[in-house]
Amino acid sequence: MKRDYVAPTERGRRRHDWFKKHAKPGMTFDEAVRLNKETLRRFPLTEKSAD
Repeated sequence: MKRDYVAPTERGRRRHDWFKKHAKPGMTFDEAVRLNKETLRRFPLTEKSAD
């Protein structure tokens, strides 16, 4: 089943850029999970999540 393309949002682009800037080669799995949680806290997936 092919998924429909959804254009990236401004928040999604900022989330991607922030994560990419802070991710480092050789990070442990736990560090990557922590970074991902921090990214989602800063840039929630939805407006409702921001509350």
